[in-house]
Amino acid sequence: MSARWIWTLASIAVYSAIFLFARFPGVNPWLYGLLYGLLGTVLLGAISRWWVRGSAALWRPAMLGLGSLAAAGEIGLRVGTRSESLQQQWMVALLGLLTVAVVMRLTPLTLTRRWLGIERRVHDRGV
Repeated sequence: MSARWIWTLASIAVYSAIFLFARFPGVNPWLYGLLYGLLGTVLLGAISRWWVRGSAALWRPAMLGLGSLAAAGEIGLRVGTRSESLQQQWMVALLGLLTVAVVMRLTPLTLTRRWLGIERRVHDRGV
């Protein structure tokens, strides 16, 4: 199995876990945000492997867009199971996704190369 499919299946598994976990009453909103951060991490890895010609500057907005749509879909499918407002739940999910986008910029190059599956960044000089 190729790396792109492993990252894609990991994204689907994390999203399914979020959907199942969020159905329990009394879930801490910060834990919900951390789960969406984990989704953003594996989703960014999957996007970078499918969109090989892209760059990190394009992968981050793609991850944020897909992640926010996934959050809206997940929240919409389970309306009425949590006490917080729908907007608050969506904003916590976005906060988790945005944290991953910011952390990616601060991550050391060696870890970023493994995470995103790239040999060099766009800024690096080619050899």
